[in-house]
Parts: sequence; structure tokens; C-alpha cells
Amino acid sequence: NFRECVKFQEIGVFADFYIPGYHIKTLKAFHDPKEDCLLYVIKDSTGKSLLYGNDTGYFPEATWEALKGIKFDGVSLDCTLGKNSEMTWGHMGLAANREVVRRLKDIGCIDNKTQIVLTHFSHNDGLLYEEAKEAVAKDGFIIAYDGMVLEL
Repeated sequence: NFRECVKFQEIGVFADFYIPGYHIKTLKAFHDPKEDCLLYVIKDSTGKSLLYGNDTGYFPEATWEALKGIKFDGVSLDCTLGKNSEMTWGHMGLAANREVVRRLKDIGCIDNKTQIVLTHFSHNDGLLYEEAKEAVAKDGFIIAYDGMVLEL
């Protein structure tokens, strides 16, 4: 029976929880104002850490405050909008990705060794894979693809 082998637990905003081998902190996303949408800080038992920032627009100020003092080995960002800058909420595009990375650097969360991966693409982005790679070549961002494995 499915219910016997899976445990459901609601996790709120700005909460800490643990699963074997990982400490996870939730942050507030900017996606659907009617729901508590989450971003995640994931730290493994070796100390490697990832900011999972997908399904969100530019981060809310409360999230920026909570990020202070956290150093990341990797950052995964939503790039649903790609080069489309007309939409400004719920998802990000290249312009917002660049701004998030700039601000993460400014507050000391990332440095030039941090791997930045853009993902969560859609028909709204206006870019094919090779075009996206070319668009971010100067930024040093990695464009994700199906089946990609990233080692931090």
C-alpha cells in the first residue's frame, strides 16, 4: 500500500529539516502569492551545499536576509523566461539570473568557483539549447539538459 511506505509531512517557510545525509532549509520563493512556495538550501554530510532556486521569480527580501552567511558550492536557478523579460513574476529569465548571481556574490554566498546552473526551461524562453549556452558563455553559467549530472 502506497500510504504505508510514504510519509507526508508539510514543511513551512524558513524551516529546517533533516533526511538521512542531508540538512535542508526552506526559503520563501516568489511564485504563487496564494501559496507558500519554497526554495531549498541543501547541505550534505560532507559540507557541500546547493541553493535550489527553481520555480521562482527574483527572491523576496526575507529570503535574501536568510541567505546571508551561507556559502554555496552550487546554485540551480529557474530560467523559464530565458531572454523574455516581459514577465517579471513567478519565474526568472537571464536578466534576473544575472541579478541573483550578482547579489549572491555581493553578500558572500558564492564566488568564482561556485557552479551556477540554469534550468526549468519552457517554450517561454525563446532559446534553443545552443543559443542559451552562447547567451551565458561570458557569465560562466551552465545550461542544464535532460539527464545531466553535476558534481559539486
